[in-house]
Amino acid sequence: MRIAFIHPHYPTAEGTGATYSATQIVSGLAKAGHEVCVYCTETPDEDLQLPDIECRYLTGTSSHPHTDTKLINEIRSRLEEFGEYDVVHSYLMALIPALAEIGQRTDAATVVTLNAYQGVGNSLNGLI
Repeated sequence: MRIAFIHPHYPTAEGTGATYSATQIVSGLAKAGHEVCVYCTETPDEDLQLPDIECRYLTGTSSHPHTDTKLINEIRSRLEEFGEYDVVHSYLMALIPALAEIGQRTDAATVVTLNAYQGVGNSLNGLI
């Protein structure tokens, strides 16, 4: 399965439990044989080496956990790219409006990991 994963930072980054958990999910998916492309909200370390995992950088800014509209707009502007995956999984709940658009306008299935409730309220404002 081809999976796009939107990471709160980048795999192996120091940070919160969300960063660690997201990296564990990405690693597990790759280890299970899935083709995983991680979309990083921060520039990964130059020496980052992850076998079987591709990393791409999102140029929009992220103020995790309250992702700003630049990142949401970037996801929306890349609908065709995200539509090439079987699944698009975001670990940033604030991207719910952008993932809803991916789900509605492409054949890709979408998943958002609920890791804090504050982001849900912020995200729903974009849907209402």
